[in-house]
Amino acid sequence: MRLRDLCSAKDIIKKKRKGEKILTVKNKFSVLRRNVRIIALIMLWLVPTSALAYAMMMKITIKGSSELPIAYVEITPDTKPNVGWELNGSKIIAGETMVTFNASGSYDPDGEIKECIWEFGDGEHERGVVARHVYSKPGKFCARLTIIDDEGNKVEKYREIIVYAKPKSEISLSLNQDGRYLIVFIIVKDVNNLYGWQAGLQFNPEALKCLTVEKGCSKPNATFGTTYIYSEGLFSGSDGSALWFAPTIDNKNGVISLMSCTLLGDSPPASGSGILAVISFEILSDQSYNLELNNVILCTRDGEEIPVLVKH
Repeated sequence: MRLRDLCSAKDIIKKKRKGEKILTVKNKFSVLRRNVRIIALIMLWLVPTSALAYAMMMKITIKGSSELPIAYVEITPDTKPNVGWELNGSKIIAGETMVTFNASGSYDPDGEIKECIWEFGDGEHERGVVARHVYSKPGKFCARLTIIDDEGNKVEKYREIIVYAKPKSEISLSLNQDGRYLIVFIIVKDVNNLYGWQAGLQFNPEALKCLTVEKGCSKPNATFGTTYIYSEGLFSGSDGSALWFAPTIDNKNGVISLMSCTLLGDSPPASGSGILAVISFEILSDQSYNLELNNVILCTRDGEEIPVLVKH
């Protein structure tokens, strides 16, 4: 019933006083009550329907704004070979160093990681949480990890990797056993302009006991405190003279530290191949010796790095 209908009803009520019929007024109020009921029923249906539609909309919105996975990349080259000043790890050497790529630290805040894809930057790729790879040539490479979660979301993580050419120089150990004694030679090959060097040697203290450590195969001709002076270069057969600093021997923990350099002045640096040090051990048991070179440094007179491949 519209407003003007109500006004008409008011007039009809007034006419009742004049003895007129009011049947029309009653009919119009009945229509009003019926319309109110219909409107109420419609509202009762619309409210829950609207609430359901809103909830569905919210559900779609939540799904569309799911959190992205978090990518974590850990790249670890094998500890062998170590080169030059890289005392806490190894440079990546082309054709030599196995590199481990690890994405196990990656996670999805609202789900789970379904796939990990590695691209090493040299055209090779592999799938899996952990991958291993050897670079065949030197250069700079951009490694990429792509992780995909259970909702299809993708996240990428990049890391630059520098791969060095295989060094021409090598340093290694040579062993000679004589009864209950073991002689270990530290040998360098194909080195140029060697001015100074240092190295650490680890061994199993339950299997070996270090007795002596000497430069090359010769004896010093002068001693100043803990520094020894040799009339020959850094290794036997090289020209000039060399300083030899007293090595540190720790038989309890199985650690030896060595250092030597060309004598200051006009003494020429060493070039070629030769024996840097000779170490004598007493054999205590038949356990593994676990001999390993570490913290190797070779340098020129100017302190520049001489790349060297540590062979075990």
